[in-house]
Amino acid sequence: MPEYNLSIVVISKNEEKHIAKCLDSVFAEIKAMPATEVILVDSRSTDKTIDIASKYNVKIAVIDKKHKMTPGLGRLIGTQLSKGYFIFFLDGDKILCNGWLKEALSVIDKSDSIAGVIGNIEEGFFEDNGEFRILRVFDYFANKNQNSMLIAKTLDGTSLFKKEALEKTGGYDPFMRSCEDTDLFLRIEKNKFVVAWTSKIMCRHITDNYDMSEIATKIFKGYYSGLGVFVRKALKNRVFLKALKAKDVPFRYIGWLFLGMQLFFISFIIKNYLLFFLWLIMTARALIIIFIRQKDKKYFFSIIAHIFGTSLGLIVGFLFVTNPDTGKRAHYDYKIVKD
Repeated sequence: MPEYNLSIVVISKNEEKHIAKCLDSVFAEIKAMPATEVILVDSRSTDKTIDIASKYNVKIAVIDKKHKMTPGLGRLIGTQLSKGYFIFFLDGDKILCNGWLKEALSVIDKSDSIAGVIGNIEEGFFEDNGEFRILRVFDYFANKNQNSMLIAKTLDGTSLFKKEALEKTGGYDPFMRSCEDTDLFLRIEKNKFVVAWTSKIMCRHITDNYDMSEIATKIFKGYYSGLGVFVRKALKNRVFLKALKAKDVPFRYIGWLFLGMQLFFISFIIKNYLLFFLWLIMTARALIIIFIRQKDKKYFFSIIAHIFGTSLGLIVGFLFVTNPDTGKRAHYDYKIVKD
């Protein structure tokens, strides 16, 4: 029998601004869940994240410097460290909503076919007055199946799982630069499991997605090129169409950017740039329309940078970025700094 009923694995990397809110929400939720352990897996934070987290009743593991940091690596190590029958993953910049975990635990045991549970996510930031401003809501609901279970259309990094199901499906891929959650979802489906969905909001994501520095960080870490690696892996595993549906890849932007690259290459060969200039004019026109329709103008350049990064990243990742053989699971080193 597992030592705990539930393991909560929090993933962090320089989250000193958010980690206290995150852990406060976790411990508020598990007051009535005595057989629960909380583990923080840290990707070598250089700020005060670990100092702040050390004030809580958590086990803290820091990933060894010889490993390349990826979103999946921390979750894989967290899975290996956990002693619970269920595992709930939560990012350090997210706040667990009151009551969701209790409801999810009541859902996950309803059927042997359920590997995990997810709920919707509110993304936004806190105003100066302490109010949470919602920028968007991620809705993961797909449909009802024949047993009237509410089924999710994909996963997020924040989700509840049966540990046994994670192990059967291979768990998180430690080499994926991004899309590690959708990659896991496709393997869950391939193994004839489902991910259930609850209508209750699961968590709030405190985001800087519309900040140019955050866009630059994603580019530097290879987040955008990870989308291309994910699509190529899905093609290799013969789940290409399912991957596109689960990830909602914005092919209209990617196709347009790819067309521009091709026109530039052709123009360079034939020494006539008319077609490429026409593409630039049409692109400028589209940007002007987007700017006019954008309600909050201060986010315009960040949104365009995000679209450009996603489009170019998919092309570069698909064509040029190689991934190690994920079937060969190596030993991953970490240091326990608080037990």
